[in-house]
Amino acid sequence: MRAPAVLCWICLPLMPLVSLRAQHASQPSAAPLDSRLYYYATPRSTLEAEVHSVPATTRARFEHLQALFSDKGCTGNQLRVQPIGDKPGSPANLICTWPGNTASTVVVLAEYEHEGKGQSAVENWSGAALLPYLYFGMQARPRENNWVFVESGSRSGATAYVRSLTAEQKKQIRAVVVLDSLGVSPATRFFTAYPESPFLPAPVVHLQMALALASLSDPRAPRPEFLSPERWIPSDDTQPFRYSHVPCILLHSIAESDASLPGSVRDTPEAIDGNS
Repeated sequence: MRAPAVLCWICLPLMPLVSLRAQHASQPSAAPLDSRLYYYATPRSTLEAEVHSVPATTRARFEHLQALFSDKGCTGNQLRVQPIGDKPGSPANLICTWPGNTASTVVVLAEYEHEGKGQSAVENWSGAALLPYLYFGMQARPRENNWVFVESGSRSGATAYVRSLTAEQKKQIRAVVVLDSLGVSPATRFFTAYPESPFLPAPVVHLQMALALASLSDPRAPRPEFLSPERWIPSDDTQPFRYSHVPCILLHSIAESDASLPGSVRDTPEAIDGNS
């Protein structure tokens, strides 16, 4: 049995969605064990090697991610393939579920499709490569929420996933976290756009505040910035969830000076900085 770690650095952005009462094991506390967060930790060197080893094709990415999830224990009914299109060879979603103790669900989604003139290392792969390790980290202790990790095979993958859900299943989603284009800038940037109104619903505002507080509490990270990624993402993967009134957050690392990087010929593993 692997020894659980109370803190896993790759899980930091997701901590506000699990609990706001996390305690570090080295800190004295009277809090009961059930109120603490536990994760299986993955060495930083392993994660860096993963995001820098970019499969050349969309199909190769799918097969690599499928093998990674299986290696981390996501097998049988917990791992399923969801077709996106009807044409032979069309990309598919890869969906891994870690069951919780309630009906509430948190969805973590990233695209794995190869896009653009470069190696598509930053755009799509930098987020998709981390999902199997986030799944692995959750297994250290049972969770209240169901955690669903969706590897989206194309820009329409998120839409296909949402359409497959019943009205009740949509209501049970507490939040959606989309990971896209990570490791370029040291700043954590996030935004939540809402299609029907400029006024954000209360759950979305609360989620934004929780993430901002988590980012600000980490002395290793610079102060996060609010930045709409419209210059480099014409339509992001939170959109189909937002239209179903689900609170969403998109995590990315593209500053305005790097807006032309994702999908360009410069989109290679060398563009990913491990310190970011």
